[in-house]
Formats: sequence, C-alpha cells, structure tokens
Amino acid sequence: MEKIASTLFGKTRQAVLAWLMQSPVRGYYVRELARLTGIGPGTIKYELDNLVEADLVTRIKDGNRVVYQANTHSPVYEDLRAIVSKTSGIPLAIGKALNRFGSKIEQAYIYGSLAKGTNQSRSDVDLLVVGEVPLATLVSSLSSIEKTIQREISVRLISRQEFAEKMRKRDRFLGGVMKGPLIPVTGEAR
Repeated sequence: MEKIASTLFGKTRQAVLAWLMQSPVRGYYVRELARLTGIGPGTIKYELDNLVEADLVTRIKDGNRVVYQANTHSPVYEDLRAIVSKTSGIPLAIGKALNRFGSKIEQAYIYGSLAKGTNQSRSDVDLLVVGEVPLATLVSSLSSIEKTIQREISVRLISRQEFAEKMRKRDRFLGGVMKGPLIPVTGEAR
C-alpha cells in the first residue's frame, strides 16, 4: 500500500492528507501540521495552497490565524478519503508496527468509526488483531503511534483458533465487525 501512496502522492501531500482525512471536521494550523509531520511550515503551506486551489481542502480564518481542513463537500472527498485511509496515515503506521511480529499476526483490521469514515478528532481507533502475540507486547508496540496521532488504539486480540471458532459459531460481535467496513493493516488481510 505504501507503494501506491508514493506513486499517487508526493511525501508532503501524503503526510498532509493523512492528517486532514483522519479528522475531517478538525482544522489544523500550518505550524501544527509541520510539527506533526516533521516537514517545514513553508513546504506545508505550499502544499495546502495547492490542495485549496484544487478544492480538496478548505481554508478558514480563525482570528489572525488560518486553519485548514478536508473539504467534505468536494465531489471526490469520499474517494480520496478511502484512498488515503488505505494507503497512508493511521493504517500505514499501525501496519508498520504490526509487521515486526511477522507470522505471529495472521490478520489485522481497523474497524468502527475510522473505517466507516465517521470518526471525530477524539475518536479512538478500533483494531482487531488475529494472532498469537501477548496483548501487553502488542499494546506496547502501538503506544508511540497513540502519542503521535493523539488517539487511543483499542485493541481486540484473538487467537487464530478463537477467530475460526467464533466465525463458525457466527459470533454476533465478530460477525458484525467482519461484515462492516474494514481497513486491512497487515497479514493476509492486505
């Protein structure tokens, strides 16, 4: 997925869109995006100006400062949000963190409000992980991502055997998760 993102968007655009699309109703200041992405404010401002001109981002005056947010009324907003959510931002960061466990994680999905596109700036990230990893180790590996994205990652960890059994028994919770919108982040899910 990372290759798709780098083919479609430059590094700065990927970073800016990842932040704007993960919290579409929240506004960001140029310096805030620069701090979050590690990219200089001049470069961020240039990218934001291009995105505003393309009507993908809105520019809103906030007193003496300006905030930028995703233009949810753009005709391509939903498509762009779907591409960004699958190729960069939170899913990519979580996928990289989980990849270190290798074959111990069979599959992992983001579900809930982030996958549905209804998340708010303070929404948690719901993560279903199927594998054989100690929960404490898994949670620890995600803690730096939580700090960066300023959201809690709620992990639901189940073993391969438990996953298969619950699917066979048509577990209500797991069935609902698997039928709903999902963003695959690692393993066979991708």
